[in-house]
Amino acid sequence: MSKSSILIIKQLREVIFSKEIILDYRMKEQDFTRNRKQPFGRVLLFMLNLLKKSMVIEIDNFLQHLNSKLDCQKVQNFTSSAFVQKRKKIKPE
Repeated sequence: MSKSSILIIKQLREVIFSKEIILDYRMKEQDFTRNRKQPFGRVLLFMLNLLKKSMVIEIDNFLQHLNSKLDCQKVQNFTSSAFVQKRKKIKPE
């Protein structure tokens, strides 16, 4: 991967997982305040994944990809219902 690609990925990661973006784009003040299976950044990444298959297959593929790339902490499984509920807590803008 080129240096510019790595830089872009690092900048995107900083934006997606920043506190400011969570505060700006959550629906209510109490949304995304606790540490759960689906934090704001992961929900956003999953939404940007451009879903093409069924939700269950996409969730499994997404979690397999994340778990293969993360060395320290494994990402826990979640249901499609849980994702839909979290998605409702993000402003459409």
